[in-house]
Amino acid sequence: MKIKQIVLATAAASALLASSSVFAIGASQGWYLAGQLGGAFNNLPSSQSGVKISSNDFAWGVNGGYNYQLQSSRFLIGGEIGINGLGSNSATPPASSKNTDTYYAVNFLGTATYAQQLGQNDSKVYVWAETGPSLAWTTASTSIAGESFANSESTMAWVLGAGLGYEWNKWNVFVRYDHYFGDNFAPGFKFPKINAVFGGISYTF
Repeated sequence: MKIKQIVLATAAASALLASSSVFAIGASQGWYLAGQLGGAFNNLPSSQSGVKISSNDFAWGVNGGYNYQLQSSRFLIGGEIGINGLGSNSATPPASSKNTDTYYAVNFLGTATYAQQLGQNDSKVYVWAETGPSLAWTTASTSIAGESFANSESTMAWVLGAGLGYEWNKWNVFVRYDHYFGDNFAPGFKFPKINAVFGGISYTF
């Protein structure tokens, strides 16, 4: 993984967030922090040329961002930075070796949210759409005859997603779906197409 790329991309996105008023999870204006768990499902086959491929679909994410409410409306626009673990694939050839590819992504997303207040209390339901670039990378490890080797490769992918949430007193519970436009078929270090589904919780400060 190219550490310099990640540092530069994160710094640039952080500066943009800090300097803009239109920088989503949540139905209220302000900064938020979120955590999420779920599953990530890629397009790799279960076997190829005698090689068995098994998947670990567990996914996780930590996200933060800012929502800005458009004046006198139920709409918010915003931005989000998050790091996500998107599962892994293990390939077991007939020989005594094993290759495991694990997928990660740092997302820089723009968001648009519609929120509807429920009655006179502090609760709201909301839906949102999101899209933006992702610095994605694959970490590959190989085990041969008791010895292990590791390498990684990064790429840029595009993310398109949507979510549904419920807010009460600045606490939010939500579900979201994200699609990563990776490679159609991704042998080796390449980042595959991934569909990720999460459930999570966030707090707006």
